Amino acid sequence: MLTELNVNLRPLVKKLEVLSKKNVGGELAGGYRTFFKGRGLDFDGYRKYESMDDSNQIDWKASLRAQDLLLKVFLEERNLDVFILFDTSASMCFSSTEKLKCEYAAEVVASIAFASIQVGDNVGLIMFNDTVKAMIKPKQGKAQFGKIIHTLSNPKHYDGQFNLEAAITVVNSVMKREGIVMIVSDFIGLPDNWRTLLAGLTSKCDLFAIMIRDPRDDDLPLELQDVSVSDPYSEETLLFNTREFKDRFSNNAREIKEKIIHNVKVLRGNFLELNTTEPFEKKIISFFRMAI
Repeated sequence: MLTELNVNLRPLVKKLEVLSKKNVGGELAGGYRTFFKGRGLDFDGYRKYESMDDSNQIDWKASLRAQDLLLKVFLEERNLDVFILFDTSASMCFSSTEKLKCEYAAEVVASIAFASIQVGDNVGLIMFNDTVKAMIKPKQGKAQFGKIIHTLSNPKHYDGQFNLEAAITVVNSVMKREGIVMIVSDFIGLPDNWRTLLAGLTSKCDLFAIMIRDPRDDDLPLELQDVSVSDPYSEETLLFNTREFKDRFSNNAREIKEKIIHNVKVLRGNFLELNTTEPFEKKIISFFRMAI
């Protein structure tokens, strides 16, 4: 079911800002910081030892000079480059519920971008379908987040064919050092060489694949009926009865998904599946915590 696109991120932005003020960094930013480690630690000075501290961390030479127990204080060096590749092709503009997959995914992208900026990383965005529709190079700051929100909200960047190679080609040309690449997609219509494409990417980047699914991507309705479906890429239509194809459809969808998960893990990437019927915040936070 295709409905009118409505990417309104203003309520989400307000929510993120409120949560970040109530809880320093926010749970999402905290989970993100822990999961994606910084480049190292920089010495920031000393502080007095307290009873709750680990005594093994005492700097005895400095303590002797100061005649007091001191600990070294280190600050994590962040400044990671994070590129979010957002699939906005036709299959992402589908929904069997109230929210299109691409609308849901845009909120996921915005939330992760917010967390990245909160911890001091450089975050960039590529929106792609048949070609790269928008590209924002990784950068820090509130202005960068505003630019990402504005770009995500542009309806002209949605619909079209699926061309993963176009997005990866741009990433390889832009990222000059090691970083993190997140692909947010339903992974429908992957080319035969998709694993080779990702292998070239993971040679210098950490991969995080976030699969966005609608209930109808994995299973047909329980009600037995004649239905008409259309291919979002070829516009071909097919009339069939769900009684005859329900099990075959579900099994095929499961096999394809399992193959994608397996190949992402072979490439030492991380995989997370999100369903449009569920709130994504807690699921992402739980994933960050469990994967540590």
